[in-house]
Amino acid sequence: MAGGKYDLLGEFLSRQVANIIIFKFDEIEKIIGSSLPPSVTRPEVGWWADTKNNRTQSYAWVNAGFKVGSVDYIKKIVTFTR
Repeated sequence: MAGGKYDLLGEFLSRQVANIIIFKFDEIEKIIGSSLPPSVTRPEVGWWADTKNNRTQSYAWVNAGFKVGSVDYIKKIVTFTR
């Protein structure tokens, strides 16, 4: 699943030395150079699920050695952990 816009997020995460990275959703948009889909704010959709299967976005962070630690859907913040 290489070549997607979320590869930029994966590349960014892979360069980090910290074990916990906290992003506001708009910070991720700056990294990927594009808007996130509206589904990122709906917990029932599972957009933030950690999987490498058919989900370009999660493949990017899982492949970089991270998983989603938590998502605050109100404040629009995601925490990635190693």
